[in-house]
Amino acid sequence: GCSSFAPGTGPSHAVVFSQFEYNFSAGWAKFPGGFMAQWGQAMSSASENTWVTRLFPVTFPTAALIIVGIGNNGGISQDPDIRLDIVSASQFRIYQNGYVSSIVNWLAIGY
Repeated sequence: GCSSFAPGTGPSHAVVFSQFEYNFSAGWAKFPGGFMAQWGQAMSSASENTWVTRLFPVTFPTAALIIVGIGNNGGISQDPDIRLDIVSASQFRIYQNGYVSSIVNWLAIGY
């Protein structure tokens, strides 16, 4: 039969799914202990060499640590040069070297 588990409270305890907070459709998951991952898509600027600021789906409780991403211009000649930068626990910036706006798929980690 099935076994039941109490929620883990120590480093050697098992974690149960009810200890996670998440909204997959909004693009975030918070793990026991405070670690958090967020993801999504954002539009870059259509202006050359421009930074645009975007919001995370939810504010990281303490800080965003890293953000990575890749641009997708829909197959137009050449993929753009995309850079991402953390502004705060609630915001990040996208830089694009090129004239065509692009969708940027991104993933951020924080706590």
